[in-house]
Amino acid sequence: MSARRGGVSNRAPNGASRRRPALLVAVSVALLLAAGCASLPDDGPVQASGTQSPSSAAAPFDFNPPGPAPGARPAEIVSGFLRALQATPVTTRVAAEYLGRDAAAGWRPDRRTLVYGTPRVRQHGARVLVDLDSTFELDRHGRWEARRRGSERPTARLGFDMVREDGEWRITDPPDAMIVPRSHFETRYREYSLFFFDLSASVLVPEPVYLPVGVQAPTLLVSALLAGPRRGDGAVERTFLPQGTKLEVSVPVDGGGVAEVPLTGAVLDLSGDQRQLVAAQLAWTLGQVPGVEAFRMSVDGTPVQVPGTGSVIDVGTWQEYSPAIASASTDLFGVRGDAVVQVVGDSPLEAAELGQAVNGPPRSLGVNMTGQRFAVVAADGRTVVVLSRAGADVRPRTAYVGSDVLRPMWDRTDRLWLVERTAVGSRVLVGSASGVRPITAPGLESETVLAAALSRDGTRLVAAVEGRRPGSTAGARLVLLRVVRGLAEVPQRLTPARPVTTAEPLIRVLDVGWRDPTTVAALTRPSRTTSQVLLAAVDGSTASVGLQVPIDVLFARGVSLAASPGGPTALMVATVDQQLQELDPVGRWLPGDGSTGLRIPTYVG
Repeated sequence: MSARRGGVSNRAPNGASRRRPALLVAVSVALLLAAGCASLPDDGPVQASGTQSPSSAAAPFDFNPPGPAPGARPAEIVSGFLRALQATPVTTRVAAEYLGRDAAAGWRPDRRTLVYGTPRVRQHGARVLVDLDSTFELDRHGRWEARRRGSERPTARLGFDMVREDGEWRITDPPDAMIVPRSHFETRYREYSLFFFDLSASVLVPEPVYLPVGVQAPTLLVSALLAGPRRGDGAVERTFLPQGTKLEVSVPVDGGGVAEVPLTGAVLDLSGDQRQLVAAQLAWTLGQVPGVEAFRMSVDGTPVQVPGTGSVIDVGTWQEYSPAIASASTDLFGVRGDAVVQVVGDSPLEAAELGQAVNGPPRSLGVNMTGQRFAVVAADGRTVVVLSRAGADVRPRTAYVGSDVLRPMWDRTDRLWLVERTAVGSRVLVGSASGVRPITAPGLESETVLAAALSRDGTRLVAAVEGRRPGSTAGARLVLLRVVRGLAEVPQRLTPARPVTTAEPLIRVLDVGWRDPTTVAALTRPSRTTSQVLLAAVDGSTASVGLQVPIDVLFARGVSLAASPGGPTALMVATVDQQLQELDPVGRWLPGDGSTGLRIPTYVG
């Protein structure tokens, strides 16, 4: 089981604390292009020879594939073409040498990326077929393309027509795609995020993309950002880069770490405030690239003036728009005795008295972003009481009485969110001036929700829903819904639930949380004596399976999860004996300091 990398919450100089490490090698060199440069028959299936061809996985740095060999047969040409697409740094110059003249002129490999596990090359006369297993696709900007419904191990078949030019075989109809093995993808690509604003322009919303590492990364990131939010996401997020804005050339980075972003003239029509928001999007997006310390926008070589900054803008600017919410408390909270406590350093301090407001030990606790308000669910799971910090002189109030309420959640606008299980499924409720009201949540109403968590930026709700057998959490699954807000940031509805994939099956899901702004954590209990935390990407991708360091199995009975996606990121598991186990940077579980006897621990949100 593998861990996903840290989030984009707090930004140190040069982006050190929010960068996401490169993809870990998870596939053997033996799974690279089996056809290689082996001697191939004219008909029938092609088999690998005993000698492996050079590959990007074998090379620690650059990989410069050879061009077509004189006299190469059709299957050898196709195999060489596929191998040439693994050139590092990314270039299609050599791959184009395997194409016919007309084909090379019209080839558009930038339209999508196709990643595969193992190829099987078959040749029939002048046509070559390539069968690929374990495939997934990225769109032209590196965004994950959802798999076909019901396909667990998707396959793809590519057909290559061949022609002789000057006595040599060449490809006449190459797919308009970069076609690379998963081993190449996992060593040469990296997950980044594009940063758009929520509709109120109050917080940045990260959207994952997968792009090649190297000098081309800044150009690819800015190009993807200029394309705007994905179709269907316009109800959730927006961009302040004017529609139709283009890069005039590439985005070079000078020796001082300054990226030059040459844009077309539409940005000059923006107001000063809008230019600041554009600069914030660029700062957060470019700040993920190692070595990029600052950037400069320009039009026709003239710097674009952004109020409040110089012509060179530091990528660490505009922390107030952090998707992890820069103003949020970073302390751990919980219940000890008859009080809500806040763990400051290693010392728990009383934050609010439960008193008579809750009859008996509470079932769950939710804390607002500033750590000043607390929502407590009573032991029977029916009553939700809101408390204020001691000294606020605000009396406890009953916010809701229902049937079976899960852990309360607070969004950054200080609204209370509840998920209630009913006899026929589940429903989502949101706080309002008059109490709480139900909100449409397509895909959850008919499901039994086991646990749920709202993202810090308030744009995503993740839920673990029950397996197919009633009453069973074995085979549970994760789903994600987007939050659509209206005027004054009032939540209006949730978008239909879509699946979120984990590297391993979810067995007895107990809790979910946010590891970072684009990564979900699920606490499971695969056996009576062990617990496990599984991670998943918000875009539903399996592109990141095998990422980063493994998370150890926890040899204890976990009962709940406490996760903080920012300032710095933290993840803890509370055990049945009221102990806390904290995940360290290398995937090990260590006892949490100052937390003995702390019940229902949680971070804000």
